[in-house]
Amino acid sequence: MTKEQIAVYAYQNVPFYQNLISEIPKDFEQLPVISKEQMIQELGRNLAPEYMVDYLTGKLDRVLTSGSTGQCMSIYWDEAQQKKSLMPLWYLRKKYYGIMPGDKYCSFYTTRVLKGRCMDKVVHKQALSFSKLGLSESRLLEIYKELLAYEPVWILVQPSMAMLLIQTAEKNGLAAPASVKYVELTGERIYKGTRKKIQDFFGCATASQYGCYEVNSIAYECPQGNMHVMGSNVFVEVLGENDCPALGKEGNIVITSRQNKVMPFIRYKTGDRWTVREGTSCHCGNSSPILELTKARENDMVLNSDGSKTHSDIFAHAVEMVNLATENIVQYQIIQKDYGDFDVLLVLDDEEEGDTTKELLIQALGDFAKGKDFHFIRKDRIIPDMRTGKLAWFRTEFPDSVDKECK
Repeated sequence: MTKEQIAVYAYQNVPFYQNLISEIPKDFEQLPVISKEQMIQELGRNLAPEYMVDYLTGKLDRVLTSGSTGQCMSIYWDEAQQKKSLMPLWYLRKKYYGIMPGDKYCSFYTTRVLKGRCMDKVVHKQALSFSKLGLSESRLLEIYKELLAYEPVWILVQPSMAMLLIQTAEKNGLAAPASVKYVELTGERIYKGTRKKIQDFFGCATASQYGCYEVNSIAYECPQGNMHVMGSNVFVEVLGENDCPALGKEGNIVITSRQNKVMPFIRYKTGDRWTVREGTSCHCGNSSPILELTKARENDMVLNSDGSKTHSDIFAHAVEMVNLATENIVQYQIIQKDYGDFDVLLVLDDEEEGDTTKELLIQALGDFAKGKDFHFIRKDRIIPDMRTGKLAWFRTEFPDSVDKECK
């Protein structure tokens, strides 16, 4: 569907959009820009009525985003639309790197729940996926050995997780998996030093994929190192002050999904900031606009007093577990003040359930919470960092946190 067609569909059928404006303007660019906060506030009214039976009977695919932006939302897809949305990405994976949909791969996730139980790994037809939680040295070694035995053709991984795997392999004298011929990096900002380390260790091509659960893939890196917009899946705008086009300049990324009719996203602000270059020829043959990262999300690691590190996804997992039961956490931010001292900023849907939500959150953190102090701070809204335009859901604020790689 064109951006105009999906916009007309949304504004004619979805209650959330119908309540935004009284009349659909002729020009697409005159439609309002919406935020994640607006979508969360209208939960239930942002689904197309024609899919409500599928929603009520559990036939829709659901993805729960705890979000790098610190806001939580359930995303719903029709299975056929989901597959169609992913087709452009699979086409380019094959064209650029020879990766086929049937190739075995390994990936990493924060939370997967099956029949009420958190899964430490999930086995699909052609995929082996591992949880990023509880990553002790012994667990990392176990994961790496399973990866070696599985012999994946490619790996879908966050840069920080890839580095943990490499460190584990080198520490234990284990070789790189000979079967791997491609590594796809996603979810975090990628520094040159980190990329080189990953490429040198695995001895294969790497590519960056930028996307979000709301629309799936937004941009994909070609062998020339350019991030091309996935134009057949998503329409991308870069907007500056007052939501005016920022042609050739840094601005806020605003996206419109071409595929998701169940839960349409029309002129939706992601919270990331990029620059877009149009009309630029690329030796790969792709004429789509090129996105250049300026300021985007990156995961920090929680620092422990013994010198070890814990992936900050442990907090994302805890929030996901609470929201699977209550959906009460609207926004959150975790600030590490010292090794065992954390501020937990919460925006709740139901304030009366605040104490219960806090108890559930501590329970979800499990052994990690033992011996640590968590200071819960209620907020009406959590404002993004003015320097980056982002609301990082985890950050550190004490001197030992300066140990950053590849700055």
